Amino acid sequence: MTPPPVNTAQRERAQLAKSPPKELDREFETTRRYAEAAKEVGKAESVPVVDLWENLYEAAGREEEKLEDFLTDGLHLNEKGYAIVFEGLEKTIKDAYPEYHYDNLQSVFMYFDLIAENPDKYMELTKKRSAFAHS
Repeated sequence: MTPPPVNTAQRERAQLAKSPPKELDREFETTRRYAEAAKEVGKAESVPVVDLWENLYEAAGREEEKLEDFLTDGLHLNEKGYAIVFEGLEKTIKDAYPEYHYDNLQSVFMYFDLIAENPDKYMELTKKRSAFAHS
């Protein structure tokens, strides 16, 4: 996964609001170059890469200022930003590793509706067990 883009204006405001105030510590173009490098490594190693930089920038209408919709402080993601991360990861897993997509994984635990249909048969599975019980 590439790093996300930075919103330098938002980041600078967040840095200046600190006590003591700090200088801007990230640059938009630098994060883009890091993202490009991550994609090159993925290609060289034949590993799919979620292009978070491009996905967020595209979601912001390719305007740095609008990245504020997806970042808390110009650098870290907010809920909308993490939704884009999830979408990218989910799509990449589905496309590149479909056997690991959640739709194709076996459940570890019995589904609750099966227990609810026949509670007497499965009641033992619902009892809390002590991790320290001796068998």
